[in-house]
Amino acid sequence: MTLSDINQNFFLAINSTNEQFPFLTQFGIFIAKDLLYIFVLIFALFWLWGNDIIKKYIVKAFIFTLIGGCISQLISVLFYFPRPFVLNLGHDLIEHAANGAFPSNHMFIFSSIAFSYLLSPFKKLGILLFVIAWLVGWSRVFVGVHFPVDILGGFILAFFVNYFGLGLWNQYHHVLVNLIMKIYHTLFKPLLQRGIVR
Repeated sequence: MTLSDINQNFFLAINSTNEQFPFLTQFGIFIAKDLLYIFVLIFALFWLWGNDIIKKYIVKAFIFTLIGGCISQLISVLFYFPRPFVLNLGHDLIEHAANGAFPSNHMFIFSSIAFSYLLSPFKKLGILLFVIAWLVGWSRVFVGVHFPVDILGGFILAFFVNYFGLGLWNQYHHVLVNLIMKIYHTLFKPLLQRGIVR
């Protein structure tokens, strides 16, 4: 059995049949499509009302995710791997463009945020975020837009970006955070002065 066969067999075992367990189907679709937007909203709220330490690690998570996201997009363009529905495999429960599947951008984003906090004083939060990241990974296979190897690829990329970028972050984070905070204080000065945001 080839690696491709194993990958496809795992996909078919996880992918929804869209016939049984309607609650699980709706849950998988919600996690695959909407959880990312909820995360963005949560981080925006923590940024607006969190203290300087919270803001510092939001900056860290954002920068690492942005850099890795660019790498992920480059990989998917240079090394095209089709999505399951392109190969007429399984059931696709959400609409998605037929662009490159490897690595999974959703899995990378959630894993990168998790690694960012795991490699920081907020390790317990990082562990919780890893649970969420793998839930997202499951959901992307469940709804039929990724193979398991795409999920694994997103996770590995997140690890490498955060692990090898940590030294640069430790060296230059003061400059980056101060620059971003100056921009934030300039743009939100009226709200900051009124105490509406922090």
